[in-house]
Amino acid sequence: RSRLMSELAVMAYACDQTRVLSYYYSDGVSNCLYPGATAGHHQLTHDEPGDMPQVQVITQSIMEDFAWYLEALRNVPEGDGTLLDNCLILGTTDVSYARTHQIDEYPLLIAGRAGGRISTGFHYRSSSQENASHVPFSILNAMGVLVDEWGVDDGWVNSGVRALEL
Repeated sequence: RSRLMSELAVMAYACDQTRVLSYYYSDGVSNCLYPGATAGHHQLTHDEPGDMPQVQVITQSIMEDFAWYLEALRNVPEGDGTLLDNCLILGTTDVSYARTHQIDEYPLLIAGRAGGRISTGFHYRSSSQENASHVPFSILNAMGVLVDEWGVDDGWVNSGVRALEL
């Protein structure tokens, strides 16, 4: 299903039927049962002993589907580059460590260049445990949605991640 949804999303972008898309692989607590797993994904994050090998296989499968989606975007020529060059895709999860559902070290993956408005090709790791809301702040501004602030309560920010901004 993920690959079919990816194909639909790529076609919608390529045909200019949409410019913004929210794509949920699965709900964070949906307890999806993946092939070969002995329990639902969410339940495994609580109960699988040791290094959680089933959770790792599920995570790898999800990331492979994400890579497939990005490759599908890269395979569509557009202007002097590809559809992926002209997109900005934010991929993330709802936790950083599955067993405890922590949100520090929160993973955010950015793919695409937003038409050359986002810096790419590097790994950024905050040394000060910055609020993750700095990333969407930068993305909004790069996409021409100029904002002075973003987020609410503990997620409120008034600046982006300088390393992303060109």
